[in-house]
Amino acid sequence: MLTFATASTKKFIEKPRTKMILDSFTKSLIFDFEEYAYQNTLLIQKLRKVNLLFNSGDSCYTNHHSIVLGTEFTSFNNVDDKPAIILKRAQGIVAHEFAHILYTDAKEWALFLDKAPHTYKKTSNLAKFVLNILEDYRIENRFSNDHKYYKKLFFMTRYHIIKNLLSKWDETVPSTDKEVADAVVNSFLIMGFTKKPIFSKNNKVNAMILSLYPLVLRAENASDTKEIVDISHKVLTLLEKLDIDWESNPLTEEAKALTGKMNSRIGSPSKSGGKASGGGLGGSSSGAVEISDDIQDITKNIEDVDSVEAEDLLEELQEELDAELEEIEQQGINESLISGFLYGEKDESKKEAEFKEIKDITSLADVVPAIHKNCKLKIRERMQRFHPDDYEELRQNLQLPISKLVNKISELKQNKIDDYEYFLRGGSLDTNALTRFVSFNNFDIFKQDNVEEENMAMDVMILVDCSGSNGSTVLNKATEQSLPRYQVNQMMTIYLHEALKSLGFKHSVWGFDSSSVEAISPMVNFTNCFDADSGLNLLDIGARAANRDGYHIRLAGNHLNDHSTNNKKLLIVISDGQPASNGYGGAPAMKDIVETQEDLKKLGIVTAGIFTGHETENKYFSDMYEKAFFLNNESIFDFEKTFFELISKEFEEDELNY
Repeated sequence: MLTFATASTKKFIEKPRTKMILDSFTKSLIFDFEEYAYQNTLLIQKLRKVNLLFNSGDSCYTNHHSIVLGTEFTSFNNVDDKPAIILKRAQGIVAHEFAHILYTDAKEWALFLDKAPHTYKKTSNLAKFVLNILEDYRIENRFSNDHKYYKKLFFMTRYHIIKNLLSKWDETVPSTDKEVADAVVNSFLIMGFTKKPIFSKNNKVNAMILSLYPLVLRAENASDTKEIVDISHKVLTLLEKLDIDWESNPLTEEAKALTGKMNSRIGSPSKSGGKASGGGLGGSSSGAVEISDDIQDITKNIEDVDSVEAEDLLEELQEELDAELEEIEQQGINESLISGFLYGEKDESKKEAEFKEIKDITSLADVVPAIHKNCKLKIRERMQRFHPDDYEELRQNLQLPISKLVNKISELKQNKIDDYEYFLRGGSLDTNALTRFVSFNNFDIFKQDNVEEENMAMDVMILVDCSGSNGSTVLNKATEQSLPRYQVNQMMTIYLHEALKSLGFKHSVWGFDSSSVEAISPMVNFTNCFDADSGLNLLDIGARAANRDGYHIRLAGNHLNDHSTNNKKLLIVISDGQPASNGYGGAPAMKDIVETQEDLKKLGIVTAGIFTGHETENKYFSDMYEKAFFLNNESIFDFEKTFFELISKEFEEDELNY
């Protein structure tokens, strides 16, 4: 029996701030997958119209433009679940329905459901269930292939439903039509989730499970909805061979919960008005689909199949979930954090400052040169979804060059401070130095307050190119191995962020890319740059669409100027070096980059360009940047020398007061 929402859990899922988080998560999905739709104008327009709605029902579904969450959906109803778990499940459902919008062919979907009642006599009531479940396996697999985080969310969403199925798995022999139907349907659901068949004590049921098993596995890697339709035909044809009355035996509650309510009328049904034409769905003149893998002989040795008992499988799934929950706790997404965020128990001033800094970015686009007059700016809003362990592994690999750079610049800072203090002949009297004056006639008896802060500080802006060309590789000549440019960019950015944080240099990091709009991803803010987990979003550095460098350099420089509290301001641009966007490239684009730096120089901002690769790969990079450096996945470990030279030259301009 399913447990329904209590007042407390319902209050949580219906809380305005909970809805705000889920809405932000939905927007982040749209931003993340716009590159998937790059140059597909219709799909881009479709994605931007996607919105998140809530109702009081018990179903979650999409109609291909809205995602609807029913607050009474079974995934939200376990009274023992923590708010963090409920939130993760809700995110998993949003991601699942979004995957339908991305990958499901609505016309193929609608056509299948229109014609199924005319093709299958016994199993037409199962058509939507079979199609939905098989398509779910496909879209979730495709969606999470390159995004492990979403796979975890899908796991969280489905786990308790599968757990409920397994806990009710009856050891008795299914004999009635209802018992046989339930056993087959539930096993069908479990196989798709666990990739393992689970058998009953009825050979007739087990033979069917064996026949369905390869079809379920095939569905996960199906290329499109059309292939899923083909597999659905085979499944329904197999189920028709079971001599039971499917019409009189409705789906289990768990099957209904997982089927959803995706609108069967999306797209354009056949002009026949839903009537079967020709040979039916599969093109067979008999009206049913012919399949080669018929129900296997019940005398086949079932024990040859890699199957597990329900109890063992449940224990295995429980261990897997425990590991997932432990990981969530390690991420800091625990009950107290969630409650604090949702109910306002947080440092509101810090939160408001971060929000204001990001909001300020949008005003930067008000004044730009004519070459950028038609550009539209968006801010990629992201949920923090990266694991600290993944970041820590990268940080540890870079610890040696980070330490080298920090030690060199720290030494430089201290030497400068010593020089200031040694030559000072005015300022505040240093009473501790009077002994030197009396005993040794040493006139170094004055000090200057806050020498380090006033003279040895620098504010830094790091701008990272996240265009699609950064998916190309950079060769490490020493190891003969290659890495994608974006991974080298990521290493360099983490390296700089950690060094600047250790040095106490206030800094910010943006990623940028271009498509139909100019996208900025604020990854580290001036407001939070010294926080322990401030670098976590740097794991999002990737390869997306195009790059309109001059536009983003200008905005980043002006943002640095607006938020700087020091005279020394450094803008670092990490790029593959070739500006390329819609109507933006070649000589005009390179000229724009040069002119942008000249404008920023008037604000006291020094701009340095770092090309991800060897100098021989880009002969124009040095023409675009007065201070140009070249980086690959080999030289990063010696880069502290280059960066130290850059920093030290900026401080050499300081004049001493004698």
